[in-house]
Amino acid sequence: MKSLLPVFLLVLFVALTSSITEPVFAQNETATPDAPPVAADAAASNAGDAAKLEAELDQFRKDLYTAFNEGRYEEMLKNYCHPEVVATWQDGSVSHGHAEVLAEFKKLSEFIDKIEVDPTVEKRVVLDGGKMVISTGKMNDKYKLKRGETVSLESHWSGTMVRENDKWVLVSFSGVANSFDNSVIRLFVSESTNRMVLIAAAASLVFGFLGGFWIGRKKSS
Repeated sequence: MKSLLPVFLLVLFVALTSSITEPVFAQNETATPDAPPVAADAAASNAGDAAKLEAELDQFRKDLYTAFNEGRYEEMLKNYCHPEVVATWQDGSVSHGHAEVLAEFKKLSEFIDKIEVDPTVEKRVVLDGGKMVISTGKMNDKYKLKRGETVSLESHWSGTMVRENDKWVLVSFSGVANSFDNSVIRLFVSESTNRMVLIAAAASLVFGFLGGFWIGRKKSS
């Protein structure tokens, strides 16, 4: 019996050790799922920041083009455009700063009664930790000419915005239209065609009259 005592003590030690270590492993296994909520919170925070940025930029765009459509150009430039804003227009001309942009609008007002835009955003690129954004999209621009017609250039636009003094400002803008197919070109071609038809008709009448007159004089002689 004494020889079996060491064996009995060894078995008892192993049994006690196993019963103690198993709950430790169980605790480790159940502790690991606590990590994902931290990542989930970070993802939710990032998503919230992105949504807030999108909302700010959408409101900025709406306020800017509303002022533009209403002809409040000086207010638009003061509130939404950088003092050194650079604007590249559909005809390839470039304006630097508020004064040159206003001069361009004044030049356009000589033959355009009203300009309306309803820009959409197709893509935004966020840079510099959310302090700079480049956006592109369609302008949906319409121009009511002083002669009565309304034409659309179907332009695409791109703009660069930066955040300064806790607000967004436009630092560069460009509008691009299809140089070979737009409403202005179609209107010009149509008018040119109509003008040529009228000229040809008038020429036919003149030559017909002169031809008839010459034939009549020849017969009378």
